[in-house]
Amino acid sequence: MPSEHSFLQVPSENVIVSAVKKAEDDNALVVRFYEWAGKQGDVTLHLPPGAESARQTDLMEKGDATLSVNGGVVKVPTKAYEIKTVKVQFSGMPQSAANNP
Repeated sequence: MPSEHSFLQVPSENVIVSAVKKAEDDNALVVRFYEWAGKQGDVTLHLPPGAESARQTDLMEKGDATLSVNGGVVKVPTKAYEIKTVKVQFSGMPQSAANNP
């Protein structure tokens, strides 16, 4: 391993990542962030290796707006001052926590 490693990168200076956690209902990774400077645009998330798919959800982790993952990068359309929640599935992980032995 290199001496420095980043699990998640969000290069936008007007975005704060407020949570990175396991999803409540499945094995997805949840990333929550908000835009604080009043600038609308796409927020780019650089995800860890193995990111297979991403969905935009609400704060209760419900919803199904599919986001495109290309080379570990997902772009999330974000309005000014908006809070966003993104669920990310990784390859090789079961979709449901109920599938775990």
